[in-house]
Amino acid sequence: MPGKSSRAPRVSVITIFYNAEQHFVEAIESVLAQDFGDFELLLIDDGSTDSSTAIARRYETSDPRIRYFEHPGHANRGMSATRNLGLSMARGEFVAFIDADDRWRKSKLAEQVELLDRLPGVDAIGGAVNYWKSHSGGEDRIIPTGHVRGRPIPPGEATLALYPLGKADAPSMSDLMLRRESIARVGGFEEKFENAYEDQAFLAKLYLNSTLYFTDAIWSDYRLHDRSCMAQVKRRGSYHDARRAFLMWFENYVDRSTHRDDERLRRALKRALRPYQGVRARFSDIARSLPFAVPVVRAARASIRRLRPMIAPGPAILMYHRIAEERFDPWSLAVSPANFDDQLQWISRNRTPLPLDEFVELNREGKLPRNAIAVTFDDGYAGNFHTALPSLQRFGIPATIFISPDLIDRGEEFWWDDLERIVLAHEGETLRIDSLEVALGKRHDLDSEWPAGAPALTPRQQAYQRIWSLLYDKTPLDTRDALNQLREQAGVPAHPRDSHRPLTAAEIAAMPDIVAFGSHALSHPSLPQLPAGEQGREISDSVSRCQALTGERPRTFAYPYGDYDPALEQLVERAGFLCACLAEGLFVRREANPFALPRVFVGDWDSARLARQLGRP
Repeated sequence: MPGKSSRAPRVSVITIFYNAEQHFVEAIESVLAQDFGDFELLLIDDGSTDSSTAIARRYETSDPRIRYFEHPGHANRGMSATRNLGLSMARGEFVAFIDADDRWRKSKLAEQVELLDRLPGVDAIGGAVNYWKSHSGGEDRIIPTGHVRGRPIPPGEATLALYPLGKADAPSMSDLMLRRESIARVGGFEEKFENAYEDQAFLAKLYLNSTLYFTDAIWSDYRLHDRSCMAQVKRRGSYHDARRAFLMWFENYVDRSTHRDDERLRRALKRALRPYQGVRARFSDIARSLPFAVPVVRAARASIRRLRPMIAPGPAILMYHRIAEERFDPWSLAVSPANFDDQLQWISRNRTPLPLDEFVELNREGKLPRNAIAVTFDDGYAGNFHTALPSLQRFGIPATIFISPDLIDRGEEFWWDDLERIVLAHEGETLRIDSLEVALGKRHDLDSEWPAGAPALTPRQQAYQRIWSLLYDKTPLDTRDALNQLREQAGVPAHPRDSHRPLTAAEIAAMPDIVAFGSHALSHPSLPQLPAGEQGREISDSVSRCQALTGERPRTFAYPYGDYDPALEQLVERAGFLCACLAEGLFVRREANPFALPRVFVGDWDSARLARQLGRP
């Protein structure tokens, strides 16, 4: 095998793939045929089961510029996580993506590098895209990208002009070239978007924070075919679900960004979300925009009140984690005590709060109130006892806390919190994990300032993301071993901070009846990544361990990290659970699968925002 060069190339080309054997070779060959040769090609496997893995490994042995990577255990993690894996291995000054079913023109890299060299203030460039159908006998179409061409586009301008908030066409990921530092600045790709809208979530962050430049040059062929990601989404009829999820995520991202006071952006988001709002919200918008329509709207509202049982938004399960004031919150886990009280007050006045098990049983019987709410907490932070419980009692709202007995018994911080301490406290500038040296850079005052939904800005925040991705893929035992090694390097004690520790056995025993406990598996692994036997043990053994802590057999289950696979349902049901919860979704319908119940992820919002999320203005 030819030796791999240790010198960093100018361009890192990243190709993610999953079962891409049909067009994969053509995509790779179009990279190798470039007029510009100073690149590395990273082939990133998202758990393929066809011959594309073998194709990638064969190319890796044939060219020293090509490297192959996969997720631990050959896991399928989705497009965003796979792009981030490629980015973590990239060494180039510039990054270009090419999807495994697309094709580049020969001059792409040479011309794009020349442009970025000539425009040092530009973060990303793209050209017109050939929407390619002639490969199957159809007719090609050249689609210009962007609303203007030939001048730098400052941060924020493209947000309102390009799809999905504007009318101009967005760039294809296979056409862009970006400065690697600009990708790091926005925190890479959002891993909650595994397929549809994964590119738009990244581009939305890029538009707000970067300077762009579009030309009329044609550098890429974007293959249109019925097996593409978006074609499958539209075929399943889930396009609008995906679009709504993106818009809600983007609204939350803007809330936590420096653009939160941009009224034009707020109005554009509201316009885009309008088709997904409840009927009452739409009439309110009409009244505000058309004053002469007020009498009509009032009459319509009266009709709506009479018809409310038929048109009201449905029952929902709310998902919380921590109730705390938190400055470092990359995963949006914390809700402030003030906002939590505001949310509970609104729920007590406008909804029917129920214990989760009663909620599920009534839904099975077809007797669940349309405005029913069940409150849940994941992980079992100590703050659930000290901060959340008094508020729950004050408003008389029951809740379920999902716990992992192994984590409770050990009494250590949850690994994602422990990692924060390690990365931020380490006085050195590197950490070693799995024979990989991760650069931390110098400590900075802003390292500990990471608002929910904001991108990673400092080198240490970016290092945190990179190490988090490596730990996430490990088994719980391997994660503990790796954390111990990281802790030793940083000189950080194992004793948990009181603000971040889990519940103790004594605190669990002292919980009043208003709180019930469910299982979050034995040790909080990503269940789909485990062998089938280990999945069953994690689920079934958690029952007796939870019962030993709480005094009652747990009836409800939540998939750790929200990582779900349909094969897990039978294991959960066999263990005797009444239901199992996901970590995303909206309303619980009458026909909902009890072992894949959707939940609303609640952010650090006031009650008005929660009401909008649940379909009320």
